[in-house]
Amino acid sequence: MEEGNAEIIPVDKEVLSTWLANNHEEYAEFKELCHALATETDIIKISKTFDVDTESLINVLTVFMCLQEENMTINEFYTEAIAENNDFLYALCCYLYFDDGLELALQSIEIRKDVLRRLDMLEMVESIVEQKEVEEKEELSTIEKDLNLLTLRRWHYDHPQKYAEFLDSVDKACDGDMTFATKGFNSLMDIFSLGGVKDMMALISCFVPGTDEFTKNMVSSENLSFHDKLGSILDSSLNNEATRQKILSNNPHFNSTLYWLAFDNGFPKAVEIISKNLLSDGNPGFIKTLGREAIQSLVYASFENAGYTKGQWKNIEKGATKRIVASILMDLKGRRGRRDTCLLLEEMICPEYRDQVIMEMGRIIAEDKQFNDTDSIFAYIYAALGKCQLLNDKYSYRSYHNALREKFPQYEIKMGYDHAEALYHALTNREDYNISIMEEQIKQAEKPVRNIVVRFRMLMSPDVIQ
Repeated sequence: MEEGNAEIIPVDKEVLSTWLANNHEEYAEFKELCHALATETDIIKISKTFDVDTESLINVLTVFMCLQEENMTINEFYTEAIAENNDFLYALCCYLYFDDGLELALQSIEIRKDVLRRLDMLEMVESIVEQKEVEEKEELSTIEKDLNLLTLRRWHYDHPQKYAEFLDSVDKACDGDMTFATKGFNSLMDIFSLGGVKDMMALISCFVPGTDEFTKNMVSSENLSFHDKLGSILDSSLNNEATRQKILSNNPHFNSTLYWLAFDNGFPKAVEIISKNLLSDGNPGFIKTLGREAIQSLVYASFENAGYTKGQWKNIEKGATKRIVASILMDLKGRRGRRDTCLLLEEMICPEYRDQVIMEMGRIIAEDKQFNDTDSIFAYIYAALGKCQLLNDKYSYRSYHNALREKFPQYEIKMGYDHAEALYHALTNREDYNISIMEEQIKQAEKPVRNIVVRFRMLMSPDVIQ
């Protein structure tokens, strides 16, 4: 399903009957395939008989496994079939509803358990189900994180002067002016709960000889690192909606800091400031230790929370700081940064027509939402933007979809975008696209894309734009 909390639609017999009448040949073939899976254990033979690749058969068995484990119901499959106009899911629903297909579906798993286990395929099917659940949770988490980053980017877009003032304070901090640090500390005091302040002071005290916290830390068997402890404090203090709203509405210095860290290579710059102020030769040992721990925390946070890549850390000055960073990067072997570009819609569209095009996009979406509840319109619009050469660069569909969600929250655009993304790729690359998109769907989509292209080109005409 595209969205875990989407409304589940009960099966409508008349809708399924209409689909079955229009697709009786395809359904007959699907039914024969399901019967073969329930009676024939040789998957390779079935593959050759029906001219279907084994991966597709494994996908069918995965769906049956979901039914067996009660991870999905016929109503959930029906809801997804309606939302995505997916013929495979329509056929599955007809099979379960009209032909009591559940018994044969479960039999197709049972009769080949031993064979599948010998071939490690049952474990593979089970792992696919489990992996899909994990990926869906991670995907939703990533999408929400991207939306938060876009909200932050919107603040920067609307407050360039505030951010310019912040950068000026950063430059001064590099020369020893501590106004930047003082404002940052005041911001933290403003947003932390009292418990957060106490926890933060206790954490810092762990590095100060003579304090109770330092003694306890020395004899403790707990093996949590500084950045793990700091992350726990930040999660408990910052992860609630009221605090986020407070940050967005009342704290330009904190917003500037977050933007600087996420989008303006701020983590390496912050490390350089800490290195100059805390790792100097004249500082006490515990100050240097605190500085080294802070640097480690910043490097880890850049990957875990801001999608940094290793390349963004390559210009750190040589010396102790360089060695600390290099050691952490070795520990982070295999991790990747943010996969997709995080941009506002305004930053994706050519400046010359930006305002008119975005306004027209809003009108197109509003018109479509009066009659449809699918995401297909977003694929049509993105394909039309490309045809009209209205984009500044090539962007992934996911980046575009997230930008739409940020720009048009009033339409409650779903977090999931698999169908719309597949449809977009089918419209723009007829030679290679997802097999879940039918040729008929592509033909139906070509007309609305042409209509949107006409609307955009009218906006671009000097005779229309005043």
